[in-house]
Amino acid sequence: MSLITYRPEERTVDLAGIDLEWFADLATSMAEDASVEDLGRARAAAGGSAGARPKFVALLDVETGRVRDHRHTPERGERQVLIKHRAAADSPTAIEEEEAYARMARAAGIAMPWSMVLRSRRGDPFLAVERFDRRGAGRVHMHTAAGLLDVDFRQPSIDYANLLKLVRWTTRHAGDQDEMFRRMTFNVLTHNRDDHLKNHAFLMDPRGSWRLSPAYDISFSDGPGGEHHLAIAGEGRRPGRKHVDEVGRALGMKPAAIAALVDPICAAVADWPRHADAAGVPSRRAKQIAGYFAI
Repeated sequence: MSLITYRPEERTVDLAGIDLEWFADLATSMAEDASVEDLGRARAAAGGSAGARPKFVALLDVETGRVRDHRHTPERGERQVLIKHRAAADSPTAIEEEEAYARMARAAGIAMPWSMVLRSRRGDPFLAVERFDRRGAGRVHMHTAAGLLDVDFRQPSIDYANLLKLVRWTTRHAGDQDEMFRRMTFNVLTHNRDDHLKNHAFLMDPRGSWRLSPAYDISFSDGPGGEHHLAIAGEGRRPGRKHVDEVGRALGMKPAAIAALVDPICAAVADWPRHADAAGVPSRRAKQIAGYFAI
């Protein structure tokens, strides 16, 4: 992902004819009987992406649903996207849940990339998310917080207060620190505990300055041992509004400034049933998820 390419290139793998059915079948067979050819195509289609869920990058025609090789030049009406399939251990509606969280985050004022749920001809759901490390045919340099700090994202290293300071120091932009405060609040209130340091990133602008990237990989998650990867005012298992406020005070924020960031998020989270319904999350599952919300 991001800006770096390598030379000399490896032999080009043919990705003609890729579609959602092919990817769904491949994701199912990866651990067992995928052919060497299919594994090679999967590696080429992944484009350097990684993570818990099977995914590939592609050019997506939003009107027709056609996907094609991400290495081609985008045509009119195409978006450069990352397409996810649910993992074997995921909830059956994990894709719809992530789209619902994206809708709720946008309503809360959080910067999110464009996304939509796609369905294969068999009805398998996929989540298409627009790439923010691309600008037309150009690449945008991207670095995760884990990469900047050179730490293992799986191990506890810093908390949200430290991450907020990192954002302010790296971007020199108060608005980016406010944005990260919104994301911390959203993660706390909505039980998104997969908030490790690889899930927070920065993009370099044309002047060489770092800015906070759009949010990504936001969804219902229990986290390691049922806790957040990043503690909130020392609390990882049962954080709530009071811990969010405590982080704000530690950063020197006034109560009115904290409320101005937190209150819109509370309002968006209270509207969860509407976002869940719009994304196709069954009402029973939506109620189950809402039972974990810290509001």
